[in-house]
Amino acid sequence: MQYPARSLAVFLVALTAGCSSSEAPGPRICGDGVVARGETCDDGNNHSSDGCGGNCQLEVCGNGALDPGERCDGTPGCSATCDVVETCGNGTLDPGEQCDAGDTTPWDGCSASCEVERAVVLSELQLLVQSPCDVTGDGIPDSALGTALELPWAQVATLVNGILTRPPFNVLVVSGIDDPTFTTPDPSMRLAWVRGADANGGNPNFDGAGQVRVLASSLALGEPTLTLSGALSAGPLLDAGPEDVLIPFFGSFQLGVKRARVVSTPVVVSGTAPATTVSVAPLTGSLCGGVSIGPFAALPNVVGSFGLPGIPTNSCDPTNVTDAQVNLADVIVGGVLLGNFLEVVVATQPDVDMDGDGLEQYVVISGTDCQAVIASCIDGDGTAIAGRDCVNDPRMQDTISAAFQFTAPTTTLVP
Repeated sequence: MQYPARSLAVFLVALTAGCSSSEAPGPRICGDGVVARGETCDDGNNHSSDGCGGNCQLEVCGNGALDPGERCDGTPGCSATCDVVETCGNGTLDPGEQCDAGDTTPWDGCSASCEVERAVVLSELQLLVQSPCDVTGDGIPDSALGTALELPWAQVATLVNGILTRPPFNVLVVSGIDDPTFTTPDPSMRLAWVRGADANGGNPNFDGAGQVRVLASSLALGEPTLTLSGALSAGPLLDAGPEDVLIPFFGSFQLGVKRARVVSTPVVVSGTAPATTVSVAPLTGSLCGGVSIGPFAALPNVVGSFGLPGIPTNSCDPTNVTDAQVNLADVIVGGVLLGNFLEVVVATQPDVDMDGDGLEQYVVISGTDCQAVIASCIDGDGTAIAGRDCVNDPRMQDTISAAFQFTAPTTTLVP
């Protein structure tokens, strides 16, 4: 395998929600199903790899952007169909190539288009109250979920971080960067969110010199099932998204962060790849976006399970909701009072209008010495939706702003 001499770039990643910008005749909301100014498509979601990218731009060969399924687009040696780099895979470092492993197999540090793949692995997640992100698009940083769960998060964080540090790992892989030192602006790059198996043989995975092997389960026909398209601007600043992402939360439960945008500041460490050992301190960033209430209804009342005296666990609506049926969605929306006056969990309603019809509301039944529970919902257009199962009604699209701080040390991809 041949590599050109270069610096080993590692990067600080921050996920910030895609903010709507003012467009006539109304605000542009990518993912609402309406093609607005600045969009070339809008298929009603923020998923890439379906012909319309998560940023509401058409995924077509020849647009100069490295879209999912493409190995190149407009770069030297790129075929007319954007699926082959003519000289890649011959084991020789030809013009326009950053590496050549003698094959066109990606996810080993050298991509199918002979470009260097850089990766970090998520190791820690903390919920933020003071957010660096403007999730709602009003110019003010916000993290309503952080405000709601500030006090009980210390208990929850232990569970979440225990999950993150067990394989399979969450790995972010940057590819498609023309300059692997991250010092030259680049209008097109890709950030893949994949799962990785431990390839370290029991050695530490989070010391900056770990190794992971990308799992086939996070790929489809060799391509990642979750890819964010973006660009590298002066600074340098890597900006990708928006895209809907999933992260492990409790056991098999995955927390969905909608319209997430990745912003990263690369940090350059002197070295020549392939490096035998690279010691890099863990990096921190912020993960922000809109979190849906519905999935939390599948989780139990974890706050009540802490066993703290004075925190009610009995339902405020025992006729329709038993104590055992009280869930985490009830806790977040209804709040939790200690001794009927101290807010352990701040009652929180959606603050991110995802579908442009006004903010939705959850109707709760509350009382004294009991846990408030969801009884029904009201869509943003004023339509009442009966029953507590309304939390999973497809009309309830709005989310709660959330910001997380995470730690992500560098890692090495191995075949």
